[in-house]
Amino acid sequence: MPGGTILVLSIDEGGAIADGTRLDAVVDETPHCPAWSPDSTAVAFLDGSALVILPLVGQAQRIDGWDLEDTLDSSFYTDYPPDRSVQWSPDGSAIAVARASGTWLIPVDGGAPVRLHDTPAFSVSWSPDATRLVVGAGEPGAVVIQVSDGSMLAELPSRFSPAVWSPVDDRIAFSDTDAGLVVVPPDGGDGIMIDTYGYNPTWSPDGQHLIYMQDTGSTS
Repeated sequence: MPGGTILVLSIDEGGAIADGTRLDAVVDETPHCPAWSPDSTAVAFLDGSALVILPLVGQAQRIDGWDLEDTLDSSFYTDYPPDRSVQWSPDGSAIAVARASGTWLIPVDGGAPVRLHDTPAFSVSWSPDATRLVVGAGEPGAVVIQVSDGSMLAELPSRFSPAVWSPVDDRIAFSDTDAGLVVVPPDGGDGIMIDTYGYNPTWSPDGQHLIYMQDTGSTS
């Protein structure tokens, strides 16, 4: 709900859920896209056009004024951004954010936010070495960009579904417009077809497994 909070649940090895803890943060709207820091000490999320970094212990950091005025005739990117719009870098030093205004890099230490790419984006995923991002960009598809300068390295013919980098290997899973769910190298070269139909893939932490969605009506 507007003005809502982030709820953290502890789950033990047997799957039992302990009492939840609400993280205190003053928000103007509904917290969107909460993402854990790599060391699990903080959560970052979008509150309207602001990025909030909320530690489990301590004061929240609110970063305003970095996003540009939305020129698209759509509230999907801004008012209700998709779940994977916010992603921490593997070393926890920066946060990548996908917005209608493009792909942004926001340093956690207070450095100035930088717009890496101006194509409207709905998802971001880091390479394991934190040098590149694969960005869900709608049309013409996902793009692979260099974090150092925002240059585009490759295009992937992705559907409107997040493309995700393996957390340990240099390979990307995405839903291809023609070939189904595939895993490819970041240059878009020859890959492996996982399923003739599937979307929203998520890697296991060790990079050995994928979980993904498949509609019950699929014939594959």
